[in-house]
Formats: sequence, structure tokens, C-alpha cells
Amino acid sequence: MAAVSRWMEPKRRVFEAIIRSLRRRAELRLDWITVDGGDIAFLSNTDRFDTRPPPVTLIHGLGADKDTWLHMSRYMTDDFSLVIPDLAGHGDNTCDDSLDLGAKAQALRILNLLDALDIRRSHIVGSSMGGAVAAHLAELAPEALLSLTLIDSYGAIARPSYVDELAKNTGLNPMLDIVTRGDYANMMSLTMSDPPFVPGFLLDVLVEKMAARRSTNKKAYEDSLASADLTSSLENIEAQALVIWGAEDKVLHVDNAVIFQEALRNCSTVVMEKTGHIPMVERPRQTAALIKRFISSAEARV
Repeated sequence: MAAVSRWMEPKRRVFEAIIRSLRRRAELRLDWITVDGGDIAFLSNTDRFDTRPPPVTLIHGLGADKDTWLHMSRYMTDDFSLVIPDLAGHGDNTCDDSLDLGAKAQALRILNLLDALDIRRSHIVGSSMGGAVAAHLAELAPEALLSLTLIDSYGAIARPSYVDELAKNTGLNPMLDIVTRGDYANMMSLTMSDPPFVPGFLLDVLVEKMAARRSTNKKAYEDSLASADLTSSLENIEAQALVIWGAEDKVLHVDNAVIFQEALRNCSTVVMEKTGHIPMVERPRQTAALIKRFISSAEARV
């Protein structure tokens, strides 16, 4: 085991150096804050949220972490005060399987985080399961929202996706059951329309991270099933909303966007062609431009 660790250590150092470089490029720094007795890691480009520019909170999905937003953040950091937390059980946060890791419980933690940072109102952006977290937040505390953006969001199923059918037929979740390079490469092919090449040594680090959190990710998925269904909640959300969906999403079918569009009271929808489940990774500049235009329009209406 020690030999494996020594073999992995140089790869981990290179991986961490790449992450630090991407954070610097987006002018983000890592910080921590204690909320409800637990430490929450988050990225931000400011330590003052009481002045312009307006705050934007970015919420990642299941099995991901705050660094999911790095590529898109570089196109937003000059225009907004960014808050990019790790959800409980994810990223640099403690893996505590005694916590409720469901979408509603996560929404309450995000609200507590914003309160601890003295952020009275924020634009909220959520991806995948983070979209369900964001939508719960919008229903629970409408006064805390300036606007709501949902990216390929979990919470309403109009049509089963390729991954849904695959999990049903095999009993495995290819988004979470990742223990080899091949598993990770397959997950990338399912989340992106045109996944980039990733060197093998970086895949080893990514696999190691996913494998270490495999049980926690599965618990988060199971907990979320109890509170991620938004069909009865969406009509209660009054915030101005933008729904973004990748036309080639294999994880959550693009037809699901119709449910969000019809249920949300003040909603516009954009379907991005040649894009999969994570537009902010696959099309970061275009996704940032969509969000920036939407926020500008939303603020003009206030």
C-alpha cells in the first residue's frame, strides 16, 4: 500500500498544481467557514459581499465539487462576487455519512453559508443535483434570491435518459461506480458531447478521488431521492429563472427542460446544441455569457 501511495504522490502534486493554476486564472481563492458546527470549503474572488458587484452562488452536482466551475468562473469573475462552495460530503468537506446529504438539507446549509457570509440576497446557479438544491433554496427562502439558473437540473423527469436505462438494465450507476480509468473515461463520455483527452496520470488521481468517496456519493444519491423531486415545488418558485440544457445530455434527458419551463412562473429556456450534461465545463464561455445576460436582464426588472 505504501508503494502505491509513493507512486501516486507525484501525480497528486501535478493535479493540485493544475487546480491551483485554474483557480488563479479565475482569480479565486480557497477559504473556509464554520457553519452549524462544520467547516465548509468554498472559493471566492472577494472578501466583501456588501457592495457591488452582485453575489452569484454556484452549486455543483452530485459527486462533483467546487472546482467543477473553474473553467466558467474565469468568464464571470470580473462581473460578479462569486461564492462557490463544496456541498456537504463533497470536495474538501468532511465525509460524514451521518449527515443528511439530500437536496433539501443541502439547500438549508447553503442558506446558512450565505447568512454566515452576510450575503442577504444572491443570484443562485445550480447544476444537475445542484439544480435541485438551488430550486429547494428558492422555494424555502425566496427573499434570499435575486434570480435562479438551473443547468441540466435534477428534479423532474419527462423522459428517462440513456444513463437511467443503463442503470435500470445493469444495476450499476456509471456516474458513481468508478474504480478504474475506464470507468472514469466512460463517465466523461456520458456527461459530455465531446469529452477532452485526459492524460492517464490525471485519470489515476480523478479515479482515486471518486473511489475514496464512493460510499458517500451513493449515500448522497440515496438521500437526494427523498427530496429531489421538484414537480410539486416548481410552481411555488416566483424568482426569475433561466433553464439551460445540453441537447445531447445522456444523464438527464433534454425533454425534462419542458417540465421546468412550464412549471416555473417566470422562466426562459435555452437548449445548447452539441452539448452534454455539464455545459459549464464543455462550453464555459457560452454558458457564462447566457448567465450574464440573464442576470443583467433580471436586475433590470427589479
